[in-house]
Amino acid sequence: MQSIYPCKALSYKLDFTFDKGTYGTFWQATIFDKNSPRNQEKVAVKIIPLDAFNRDHTIEEQWNEIHKISRCHHVNVLTYYTSFTNEKQLWIVMPLCKEGTLDHVLKEKFKQGIKDEALIASILL
Repeated sequence: MQSIYPCKALSYKLDFTFDKGTYGTFWQATIFDKNSPRNQEKVAVKIIPLDAFNRDHTIEEQWNEIHKISRCHHVNVLTYYTSFTNEKQLWIVMPLCKEGTLDHVLKEKFKQGIKDEALIASILL
């Protein structure tokens, strides 16, 4: 099945970074592709340098993980839109969560920590 999201870097304008992980950086991006039904949509793009992969975490393992994620359709899991390589980078496109990362929400909304056990359980489950 072909993605309705563009599969080339030139179709995305990287607006700003909002998180950095172990293997890559998360960007807010805007789709700029007049031929795409998603033109002007805001998305999250994780960009992973291909040289970040080593003997412990190979590019083949990453593609296997992407394949698994692409088949997962659950309300508690972010939807996978598409992925592609651009020069020496792997780009993974996914929804942009308007409130930010869970880490950001917890730090901003619960500065004193979470006291409600039911809320903690709902986050973990």
